[in-house]
Amino acid sequence: MPPATPTTEQISQWLREHVKKKRPGRFARWFGEPEHFTYDVGRPVEVPVRFLIRHRLFSVDGEDGLLPLPALPDGSWGIFAADGDTLQLLEPETGSLSSLLARENRPLDQGDPADVARLFSLVLVTGREPPHHEIVASADEIRQFRWGLMEGYQADDTALRSVEHMIVPPAIGESPTGGWVLTFTTVAGWMHELYELGVETFEISGQFTVVRHPRQIFHPRIFQKVPAIWY
Repeated sequence: MPPATPTTEQISQWLREHVKKKRPGRFARWFGEPEHFTYDVGRPVEVPVRFLIRHRLFSVDGEDGLLPLPALPDGSWGIFAADGDTLQLLEPETGSLSSLLARENRPLDQGDPADVARLFSLVLVTGREPPHHEIVASADEIRQFRWGLMEGYQADDTALRSVEHMIVPPAIGESPTGGWVLTFTTVAGWMHELYELGVETFEISGQFTVVRHPRQIFHPRIFQKVPAIWY
């Protein structure tokens, strides 16, 4: 069973020991920017990933610049892995996920492809360009798409018919080098404006080295209408 989620105090202490703020410039200091982080974080929220047996994943929010990913309006957030003894802040780069997979030491094809795809998407795809991705498994999922509880997405039927044969559900196959290849399709964009349809491909060696291949874009605007959000 995965270990318990650390407390906010434990997370703050880890950050104090491992994350230091770059000294603000003179003008920033004149305008009152603090020279040090406060290291205050929000309540950790579990990120369920069934593939992980030895670790528990959770996300936390913090002040601007403290954690790897920006959060509106002026904060940051990040994902941690905890094994009961140590914490690891999962940076959005391949070496971070590689070390986590190596400590788990489980063949990727022992996991459910959709579950493994979610792990890779959360750690390595979220926060990049485009910054938000939602995994889709079929053209029907795009026709019925919703973002969380938000409805009102309308697919461009002409565009979708032209590319629906290329949409692949999450899949884990064998790599020619002896590891695995993970593929999954996402709609991507900023916040709810998830227009771009494309496929993500990762190659993982038997030693859990992760290589992300360039994203293959099927269509830049698969929805002709998305719901409006007032910021």
